Amino acid sequence: MSRELDAASLALDGLHLIEASAGTGKTYNIALIYLRLLLERKLGVRQIAVVTFTEAATRELRGRLRERIAEAIGRLDGSRPEAGDLLDRILEKHRADAASLGAAMNALSSALVGFDEARISTLHGLCRQLLAEHAFAMGLPFFELDNDEGNEAAHELVRDFWRRHVVAEADEAVGAVLDRWDTPEALAADL
Repeated sequence: MSRELDAASLALDGLHLIEASAGTGKTYNIALIYLRLLLERKLGVRQIAVVTFTEAATRELRGRLRERIAEAIGRLDGSRPEAGDLLDRILEKHRADAASLGAAMNALSSALVGFDEARISTLHGLCRQLLAEHAFAMGLPFFELDNDEGNEAAHELVRDFWRRHVVAEADEAVGAVLDRWDTPEALAADL
């Protein structure tokens, strides 16, 4: 049985499976649920994990969530007009009195300021983040790069070596390097 999702009243506890096709409002609803977790559960951006499949979707989702937080702040402080939509329904209870409004503004402002630390990533990215943060507790090496990061770090080191030694110096050792590798990319590929 399928039914329309109401992000303004969805229970924030338990497990929920939300399935939807492209263009059906998944990002919109995720943003509303994210706001509710910030406001109603009083969670910080580092306590909420939003996981998607691709890096492109991650970038889009990150931008939309940031925009939605800024929009909610604007609606609460009156700098943006109310629209009578689900966002206004969510914000309504936080306009009840000065204390509620102040708490909501503080929560959203803190979320916006700390948004660069929000856990919005691919599943692979989230796992990498968690492993890096808890490496010591898990008995892992303190510093570990994934393949892409490791390859980029190796290429950067090779380019730096090439600039400092191969291009800048003209001695026998440089000749030996050039006999074996004619470009920095060739050297990096052999690492």
